[in-house]
Amino acid sequence: MVILISIISLQGDFDTHKIKLKYNFLKSKIIFVRNAKELSEDSNLIVLPGGESSVIGLLGELTGIKDKIIDLYKKNVFIFSTCAGTILLSKKILNPGKTIGWGILDITIERNFYGRQINSKISQVNLFNKVKAKGVFIRAPKIIEVGKNVEIIGKCDGDAVLVKEKNILAATFHPELSNDNYIYDILKNLL
Repeated sequence: MVILISIISLQGDFDTHKIKLKYNFLKSKIIFVRNAKELSEDSNLIVLPGGESSVIGLLGELTGIKDKIIDLYKKNVFIFSTCAGTILLSKKILNPGKTIGWGILDITIERNFYGRQINSKISQVNLFNKVKAKGVFIRAPKIIEVGKNVEIIGKCDGDAVLVKEKNILAATFHPELSNDNYIYDILKNLL
């Protein structure tokens, strides 16, 4: 079965996501989405990448993508978000700047918690308390609190960095920039 993967391509490193997804999902059709009309109801997976959360949020509003993602989420289409994408999906954002959350992932998150671009790092992420993966953290947000139905799948230095709730897998880091595929193995098992 060929799966349809829709990558939201408003801003951020969506090209690298495509490369990583093509490698991990051999039987897939991957499309870049820049407006709501391009976001198909037939999507098996929507990828909401990192970038600048306020810019992606504004463009999501202007293009209708925000409302379409919320609608497809309610129809159980699976969403995979990284960094800024995770900020946007959150119900509550601390230090929001001009970013307005889309309110579908039951977490409280703080933008740019670890500092500026110069404070970016590669750290070990512990998945399910047993598998070690590499996490690339670039101006990363921090998950401050999770709702009762949110499962913490990955931690880094004791902090939740990979969570799942219903049909959302959300990372505060950039797995597309790592040389391992653990996060994509998890994603394949969830689809």
